[in-house]
Amino acid sequence: EPYGGSTSVYAVALDPQTFASLDGEVAVAPDARHVAASIIKLPILACALETVTAGELSLDEQITVTQQDIVGGSGNIQSRGAGVSYSIDELLHAMIAQSDNVAANLVIGRLGMDTVNETCAALGLTQTVLARLMMDTEAQAQGRENYTSARDAAAVLQRLAAGTIATPGLCERARGYLLAQEDARGIVEGVPGGVLVAHKTGSLANAQHDAAIVYAERPYVLAILTQDLEREQALTLERDISFAIYTRAET
Repeated sequence: EPYGGSTSVYAVALDPQTFASLDGEVAVAPDARHVAASIIKLPILACALETVTAGELSLDEQITVTQQDIVGGSGNIQSRGAGVSYSIDELLHAMIAQSDNVAANLVIGRLGMDTVNETCAALGLTQTVLARLMMDTEAQAQGRENYTSARDAAAVLQRLAAGTIATPGLCERARGYLLAQEDARGIVEGVPGGVLVAHKTGSLANAQHDAAIVYAERPYVLAILTQDLEREQALTLERDISFAIYTRAET
């Protein structure tokens, strides 16, 4: 309540007994549209998997980084410089586990922005749009921004958990990327250490997000999107929400 309209939460059961008394979900402004930050990399991942399944992309395909591809922000590819080649599999792993911006932009360039948005529409992500590359400050200045909602972020993870994006094998690979997430704040801090959390974080100056598959005894997907909060305040809030949701799921 103290945070007003700045926070959206959507938790949905992956087990029939999870949140049974709440009809399988917990929702606070789940369809409010937020600036996506790096949560937009979830539908980019989904699009890549679908494109592989369609035979129009291979995980082994190599892309070479050029000087024009180097951008700042998160990720290690920028520090390795131009001229290095990466497979699509390596780029997807880096895009999710390290939130690598160069990797994300290379994947977008290979897929096409329109194709990613077509995947969003096909998945029913009504509040999600990819309108610019990562770290494209010129596009931001022109008012072009990436958006999503807590329900949309959770929807991608629900389908990855169920194995219904692309193929079950590709979904398993994608869950491996998410389990390798190097940012261990937020949702992870709200559950016991032995509970696996496959998640994707996202942050900007005015936004802090986390979306996760939580492999509790009664598993669930949880997405928390915050805006206009100080970073530590937002992370503490995510931890506390995560703990409350975990506690409710286990009772």
